[in-house]
Amino acid sequence: DEAAKRLKLRPQDGRRFTAAAVARLAGADRGRANHGSEDPRRFTGSNARWAQALIGGGAVLREDDWVREGLSLTREVLDRGMDGEGRVCRLVGSTGPCFAADQAHLGLALLAAHRAAGGDYLVRAEGLAGVLLERFSDPRGGFSDVESALADPFCRRFPMRSVLDLPEPSVNGLAALFLGRLGAAVGSPGKRYREAALRTCAVLGAAAADLGPYAGAIGLAMEEVMSDAS
Repeated sequence: DEAAKRLKLRPQDGRRFTAAAVARLAGADRGRANHGSEDPRRFTGSNARWAQALIGGGAVLREDDWVREGLSLTREVLDRGMDGEGRVCRLVGSTGPCFAADQAHLGLALLAAHRAAGGDYLVRAEGLAGVLLERFSDPRGGFSDVESALADPFCRRFPMRSVLDLPEPSVNGLAALFLGRLGAAVGSPGKRYREAALRTCAVLGAAAADLGPYAGAIGLAMEEVMSDAS
């Protein structure tokens, strides 16, 4: 609220921005524009981020239609995008590849949906957290961008543990945010989620400090997770 006052932002500014974005999305064949041969609506991370923004922004600005649209989009990605192993892939409805960031993106949207509507969203978020921990954990701490079981020997030998927000929020920032928030939502049974988030921040915090503003996602995760732990 104080930051909004300093920047002279008003609730109607948020409404105007989001309404314009909604109108553009609806008027562009539900997002089909300027993305090569792929429909942007097919990208798990993009859809999940948009759903989270609609739910959170709608709750703050009391725009129930936005919340409903965000919940509908979250459910669509969840129902169409999850494979038989409980993972979500980069493209909604595809069979691969699967990346850690997409699990975390959808997990954050599920947590937003849980706060707004309850239901089974929290259970589904825990399922994605299990996938993240079992398939993407790096023995050195943090998370690899790709599954450790990938057949590609280069990926197995040199897994990336990104903290750099370029061009999207880093996988480890997203994972720590998701697991930290999930642990807080679950309560005592969520101890392993909080511990994984804290370990990610502890192991990769020094690298994030060297990157400064280019590691904003893990910086935000560190602030949230360590505040909850104190």
